[in-house]
Amino acid sequence: MKHARIIPYKEIEGLETVIGNVLQIAYGKEYYERLVIGIDPGEVIGLAVLADGKVVETEKCFSVAETLKKIENILKSNESTSMAPVSIKIGDGAVTIKEQIILALSKALPQNIVLECVSEAGTSRNLVGTKHKRGLRDMASAIRIAGRKGQSLQRRRVHESDS
Repeated sequence: MKHARIIPYKEIEGLETVIGNVLQIAYGKEYYERLVIGIDPGEVIGLAVLADGKVVETEKCFSVAETLKKIENILKSNESTSMAPVSIKIGDGAVTIKEQIILALSKALPQNIVLECVSEAGTSRNLVGTKHKRGLRDMASAIRIAGRKGQSLQRRRVHESDS
């Protein structure tokens, strides 16, 4: 049997990288032109990744630290391909958690990643079958947030003395 493309699994890269590569090939992309991560802050934090406007991953997280770790893994899994410009769009609800997420991302991520604040108005409307499924609603809201225009956040430079 002849295969057009074979993607080797290297334990060092992790399964997320392999899955990302498979999705990229399935979409017929050599590289993504734009990567957007949407975050719906709240008790359950919804996370969605859009590559060139297509949803390639959704997650639910239960802490700011878990959210940061998943975002770092997403960025790492996309390093093996030509890295697209990255925007992270954070919903403006759940103010305390939103601020914690913004601070954590500002400290941990490179300055070239754009952080934006996005209005959450209308993003939590109920989808058929998700009314009582909290995590699904949060992920659906994160997808909507990722697709909206936001307001760029001023990133502060982090110095080692701040750590």
